[in-house]
Amino acid sequence: MHIDNQMRIIVFIGVYLMGIVLFAQEDVSADELKQSSVFSFKEILHDFGEINQEDGDVEVLFEFVNRSPKSVSIVAVEPECGCTKPDESRITQGEIMPGDSGQILIGYSASTYPEEFFKRINVITSAK
Repeated sequence: MHIDNQMRIIVFIGVYLMGIVLFAQEDVSADELKQSSVFSFKEILHDFGEINQEDGDVEVLFEFVNRSPKSVSIVAVEPECGCTKPDESRITQGEIMPGDSGQILIGYSASTYPEEFFKRINVITSAK
């Protein structure tokens, strides 16, 4: 297979929260994921579309609101592989009070994988 300078990379980063048994529900819609019982995300899937491999890394900022009645903190942000990486300096730290917003910045190393693919980021919170 020949790969041009313009490669097609579609990265869907699904954010799954601790306390939600999503893997048991194969028919969970994107809207249901966005409106979890803990965080409500503006966007949970992101399509980078066509990117130029030589342009280097790309990133996406996922913004959310704490919908739970208690303060919650992000314990860990775990990428599925090394080409997808959270930026620790752009992840909301500490307790996130009910109604407060936060963010998670995820980077993707465009030079590492020259084809279309899907990667998941798991967000682990202090919520039960």
